Amino acid sequence: MRVRPFVVLLGSVVSGFLLIGPTAASAGSGIRFHAPVTLPGSEDGNEPSLAISNDGVRYPSWQSPGEFAKSSDGVNFVNIGIPDGTPSGT
Repeated sequence: MRVRPFVVLLGSVVSGFLLIGPTAASAGSGIRFHAPVTLPGSEDGNEPSLAISNDGVRYPSWQSPGEFAKSSDGVNFVNIGIPDGTPSGT
């Protein structure tokens, strides 16, 4: 009777899809892309980087002119300026 293990496995897989399927489908319908965002003060900036804190705050920065921005939602950014006296950090 090698058919029985296959039937049990198939039943488990189908049950899993029935339990997880509606949840996964409803969660996926809320995911959307946002229009491109321009960071305030990033005009002519180069070599961008992004740090994300443990609580989800995004801190993008760019090498020239050496400024940082901050956002808690990834869409609305506030320029928080240059952390050092000059863009080179001196």
